[in-house]
This record gives sequence, C-alpha cells and structure tokens, in this order.
Amino acid sequence: MGTTMFYVMASMRPEYNAKIRAQFSLAPVAFMSNLKSPVIRLMATFEDTLEILMKMIGMHEFLPKSEFLTLVGGVFCNDDAITQQLCDNILFLLCGYDQDQLNTTALPVLLGHIPAGASTNQMVHYAQGVNSAKFRQFSYGLIKNLATYGSLTPPDYDLSKITAPVFLHWSDNDWMADPKDVQELNGKLPNVKGSIRVPYAAFNHLDYMWAIDGKPLLYDTVLENMKKY
Repeated sequence: MGTTMFYVMASMRPEYNAKIRAQFSLAPVAFMSNLKSPVIRLMATFEDTLEILMKMIGMHEFLPKSEFLTLVGGVFCNDDAITQQLCDNILFLLCGYDQDQLNTTALPVLLGHIPAGASTNQMVHYAQGVNSAKFRQFSYGLIKNLATYGSLTPPDYDLSKITAPVFLHWSDNDWMADPKDVQELNGKLPNVKGSIRVPYAAFNHLDYMWAIDGKPLLYDTVLENMKKY
C-alpha cells in the first residue's frame, strides 16, 4: 500500500517531488489488471456489495488489529503446531507461494502484526483498480463522481507529474504486483532510474519484508542505489 500512496501523493501534490531525493518502490502497486491473488480477485468481484455492506454496519476499518487473531496466530502458527502449514498457505494464497524464504519460526511474531487494519474505502479503491484496469481516483458512483470530478468516471492519476527519481523493484512471483503491471507503470513514470527484477524466481509479495535472504537478494541493491542520492 505504501507505494500506491506515494504515487497518489506525488501525482496530486507535485510540489513534493522537489523534496524527494529518490523513491524506492518495493513491489510497486498501481495498475492491477494482471493481479493473480485469488483472495483479492474474489474481493474485487464483490466491489459494490463490499462497499454497501461496510457502510450499513458502520465499519470504516478493514481487518483491524485484533488481540484474538494475535492469540490464534501464536497458538496455531508456531513451529510445534501441526496447523502451521495452514498458516503458511493462507499467506501464500494472498501473495504467492515461496516456502523456502518464509521464516516459519518467526511466523507467530509476524502474524502478531497482521492484519494491521486499513481504511475500508482503501480496499474498495483497490477492488475498483482490479476491475477497471486503471490507476485512477476513487469512484463514488455516477452522481457523486459528477459532483466531485465533473465527470461520470473518476480521472486517472497523472503519473507524468511524478518527477522524483524512482526505482522499481519487482519479482516474477508477486501475486499483488504482477510484472506486466509494473512494466505498465514503468512506461508511464517520467523519471525511472531503474527497473530491477529480484534475482530469485519464487520471490513473492511478502518476501520484500520477510524473506530469509532478503539482504543479498534485495536490500543490498537498494542501499547501494540509496548511496548515490
């Protein structure tokens, strides 16, 4: 989500680009038409229903942090639990399969921090992106779109306004940031200084944070380029 927020901010508040020496996008998410995650794909099919349901029950936070889920993660996802593989597969179903880079010993700690919660509208916005194959502003529906944007559909984010240097770090097995979508983003950003594939075929969306070999596969390259700025 962090990369998406940057693209929104830098395109809608272009004056901030001058304050950014360089931006390093790890698993960049903007365009989502090739997204492979079955969980997000399923959620996107219920885009309108999801938004209406959340509003009806007054739920403004999607998957907030829960002490109960933290407890469940500690019990069912530790090294000694026969259910640990189930925990692994739930994560892989969301982000791509990579058993070798998942630190299962640390899994209870990691799951103690997820889900951390997100705005309901933020999740609806991602669903809209999957369905529209566009990177554009939030759609409020025809009438409110007309009042807000002066058009029936929301405008695309103007990525040409992102003048800060950008490095795109992507991977083949990322089910959230598909390589085709990253390349579409690459073609629309005016100041990409590097489009860098992680040299490990199974690297998934979670590996950017948690991979056992994250340092040699990714972080060393990021830090080396940071030194140039």
